[in-house]
Amino acid sequence: MKKIPLLAICAMTLSTSLVTVRADDISYNYAQVGYSFVNDSDITGGVSLSASYDVYENINLVGNLFASTSSDSAVAEDINAKVYSLGVGYHSGLTEKTDLLTELSLLNSHSSISIKGGGKTKINNTGHIISIGTRTQLNEKMELLLRADKRNSSDPSGTVFSIGAVYKLNNKAALVGSLNTGASDGSEVVTTSVRWNLD
Repeated sequence: MKKIPLLAICAMTLSTSLVTVRADDISYNYAQVGYSFVNDSDITGGVSLSASYDVYENINLVGNLFASTSSDSAVAEDINAKVYSLGVGYHSGLTEKTDLLTELSLLNSHSSISIKGGGKTKINNTGHIISIGTRTQLNEKMELLLRADKRNSSDPSGTVFSIGAVYKLNNKAALVGSLNTGASDGSEVVTTSVRWNLD
């Protein structure tokens, strides 16, 4: 059985969570729900929840949860994975429309694997994530996010790269899409989400 792509899952849950561009029409207070499609992995999909809370001009707290909902493995009958993260983000303007982003998050993941023919395995891991990236306002409706996440834990570890986009529907709602790649098992994660501005 291939390694469960917790690295890819963590990237997926975090890639849509960071909103730290310092612009008048960007809110740091939001809630977001989405679904992720995992390619080349035992886990094929799952639900992600994200939230952000503005605590100061350049600082916001972020929290994330991912829960797998489907799997496809030749060995495992069922795979349940959950990933939690809690962190703090800081941003600094590079240009009028682009910010440099940094984030530090604590990571906690839990997996339960039911083997075909009997037997069950549980895996628990903790660690942290250091992220750096940029966020650019392309126009009044669109934003672009580029990001790299360095993960340090017993499993997973390594660096995942993300590209994402935000499309504002109105002052309260937006559509978010992201692609994450670079996981140690070769998995790629595509996530689509809906975000609500809580201001």
